[in-house]
Amino acid sequence: MLLPLVTLLYPLAKILPPTYKWRVENRIYRWYKDLHEIEVEAAAKPSASNLKALKERVERIEDDLVEFNVPLSYASGLYELKSHVDGVRQKLGRIKPPSKPRKPRKPRAQKT
Repeated sequence: MLLPLVTLLYPLAKILPPTYKWRVENRIYRWYKDLHEIEVEAAAKPSASNLKALKERVERIEDDLVEFNVPLSYASGLYELKSHVDGVRQKLGRIKPPSKPRKPRKPRAQKT
């Protein structure tokens, strides 16, 4: 009775640690994907409203990272991601949105 149970549990014990590692790293990489999309959109000279939306997306990622708990062995990946998020936020802060084109003024009638 014990031998069949051990026979079933052994492969499970071999597959669980790599599966757990994959899940934690996959969640971190998902945020990297979002961060990359934000950088690509920022490089396309966004309008003021789009720039504001990009900054809000970065803030959402930061909020998610604050709530994300990882084991100590994966903390370096999380802190690295946090520093990259900070770098993207700084990059967004340096972007000046294009100014709105001014409408040409009508010439005023001269007083005589």
